[in-house]
Amino acid sequence: MKKLLLLAFFCFPAMSGFSGTCCDSFPQYTATAPTAVPVRTDGYIDWPSPRYFWTPSGYNLHAGEGNIYMTNLSYGITDFFTAGGGLIPLVLPGIFVLPVWTSVKFSLGDPDDKLGALATGGLIGIIPGHSKTTYGCVYGLGTLGSRERNATVGVFYGYFGDDWGSRPAFTLSGMNTVSERWAIISDNGFIFDKNGNTYFLSLGARMNGKKLVTDFGLVRFISPENTDVSLFPMFSLSYPFGYD
Repeated sequence: MKKLLLLAFFCFPAMSGFSGTCCDSFPQYTATAPTAVPVRTDGYIDWPSPRYFWTPSGYNLHAGEGNIYMTNLSYGITDFFTAGGGLIPLVLPGIFVLPVWTSVKFSLGDPDDKLGALATGGLIGIIPGHSKTTYGCVYGLGTLGSRERNATVGVFYGYFGDDWGSRPAFTLSGMNTVSERWAIISDNGFIFDKNGNTYFLSLGARMNGKKLVTDFGLVRFISPENTDVSLFPMFSLSYPFGYD
């Protein structure tokens, strides 16, 4: 179940800005400071997301901004505090589980959104109907750069029940906005364990549409059980609101 949750959290983002990792080390969600968001006149979304593909940056949602990403919802309560929640439907032979969670994130950053931001937060969840055991994580993020062009280092500690991960998970991600509608993104995670290390490496793009934001790219998973060099396609949609 732990490895199942790990894979699920990497593929279906979780927190307010965060996506996920699993029980032994969950990566995760977002932070930043107040600033006016530019509004475009051609009908396309002009909203630099505080999320990479799965993991969050140090920037936060502004007050009143929200984002529906796959099966996750995040909302900016203030310019420094984001709350969120979500679920992951998992269908396997003979079993259906629906992990659910809630999350919070606090951030501090450059008021002009140019230099960077620091964030901390956490997630707690349960699997209704299957276990009363909780799972979750706490994390810290540091982002250098503006909302449009930045790099982020993250440290995450996950737990499952009473067991905390013996080692943290790390994330190293970046975004470079290359035009009004397009950005290049790399989102990478590193989970170190005494039984073997697990990594996910990705590279792709984000396209802003008139209603939806589309992410797509290639990802590679590396673990003691999987040393295949295959690259897997990834695709996701998100719906930002309140940004104008």
